[in-house]
Amino acid sequence: MENMFSTSGEKETDEKLLQPFTYIMQVPGKQIRAKLAHAFNYWLKIPSDKLAVIGDIVQMLHNSSLLYVFTYRVEKSLTYSENKSYCEDLTEGKFSFPIIHAIHTHPEDKQVIHILRQRTRNVDVKKYCVKLLDNYGSFEHTRKVLTQLDADARKEVENLGGNPLMIKILDGLRTWSYNFDEKTNN
Repeated sequence: MENMFSTSGEKETDEKLLQPFTYIMQVPGKQIRAKLAHAFNYWLKIPSDKLAVIGDIVQMLHNSSLLYVFTYRVEKSLTYSENKSYCEDLTEGKFSFPIIHAIHTHPEDKQVIHILRQRTRNVDVKKYCVKLLDNYGSFEHTRKVLTQLDADARKEVENLGGNPLMIKILDGLRTWSYNFDEKTNN
């Protein structure tokens, strides 16, 4: 990273330009791409030096995709960022799985679709939408589908001869059941 400078020789300018990249490289993540590469390599048996190069390339591509997002978020105000982080799919107008479920199971109630179209940043409106999704059973339906997909994936791993690394990844992704258990126990 220290050797990453342009040919202009202006180290101070280069350092400023690289600040978003430097920040992204320092933030620890879940390393899901690296874990998946190693899990698939359990079956593929790619030499470790080549796997390391592949992993580096995938990580660089991922980091480059984050740079625009990072730059965009830095330009926005702190208040916007705080409000956006809560249920940001609503702010972005994304049709997530629970939202699609709610719209399809309650086509007569246009509240969810209207909130989604607003792309609201208002946390109270977002909380109201979450309450609607909960009342419509959309979160419970999503948990059931995720549980079935998890079971299907585990069965497929077993059919392929097993893979403890892939099972560990599936275990790490299985957060919906823990979050649900915490919610019902409180």
